[in-house]
Amino acid sequence: YLIGNVVSYYSLARIGAGTFVVIAQGKTFTTSIFAVLILSRTFSSTRWRAMLTQVIGVILFILPTIDNDDNNSNTTTSNSTISEMIIGLTCALIVIIISGFCSVYFEGTIKNDSTTNIW
Repeated sequence: YLIGNVVSYYSLARIGAGTFVVIAQGKTFTTSIFAVLILSRTFSSTRWRAMLTQVIGVILFILPTIDNDDNNSNTTTSNSTISEMIIGLTCALIVIIISGFCSVYFEGTIKNDSTTNIW
């Protein structure tokens, strides 16, 4: 979680808070993927469609912000702005992947290992 928090600050320095919050909604999808891979959990096709719709919504939100930044600047500033935004978006994706993994790993540890005392 510490790494995720540090990377989220790095991401927020490069993208807007609104964009970060919308991207953070992807935690649902990444957590589901890790739950299937690590905990062997199954989800109905309705839930998968709902999560896919959420991911598509996040993508549709992000694309205009990239195009808008590209149209508002000159070429030199635009290239650095786009590269900063891509770095910020990548960091936000890393945050949701780390968060999803940590949540599922923690759940698996609590449910499967009776000898571990977390308190």
